[in-house]
Amino acid sequence: MNINKSPQDLEFDMGELEKYPNFFMEHEKENIRRWGKKAIQLMEGVITPNSDKETYFIKMIKNEVPPKTQFHALWLKYLKWTKINKELAQFKEEVQRNKSWIKSAQEAAELVRQSTDSRIERLTHRINWLEQEYEPDKIRAERLLREKRAENVSNQHEYTGNDWREQK
Repeated sequence: MNINKSPQDLEFDMGELEKYPNFFMEHEKENIRRWGKKAIQLMEGVITPNSDKETYFIKMIKNEVPPKTQFHALWLKYLKWTKINKELAQFKEEVQRNKSWIKSAQEAAELVRQSTDSRIERLTHRINWLEQEYEPDKIRAERLLREKRAENVSNQHEYTGNDWREQK
């Protein structure tokens, strides 16, 4: 809807209405085209009511009186349609913002995954290197531990004097 505040310049714009050909019948669209400019001017206060019909129309728009004519019902239908259309446009914008946010989040998650994969790979290489580097020391340590245990066992026999050969 393109509404200029000057009554001479005010034009009714069917704009979005043309995109939905089945919402209004042709005779309804024609009535909106024909009387929409004046209805908007009255609603916006650009012009003052010149008749009882126009005064009633203003009261009907303010929900002070019920719709009385087919045009009143049509105009209320049109206002409801514009409200729904506006909400739909806002919803579409919100969906686009959410899609954009989701895409950014997915890209960030992918970067984190790549970074984590890279770090895991580096740590795996480091662990493999450490295992190769220190494996001989581990084997040597196990051998020394076995020798030390064996030495301790033989030392126990020497200190206690419990050699089985001496007991005969």
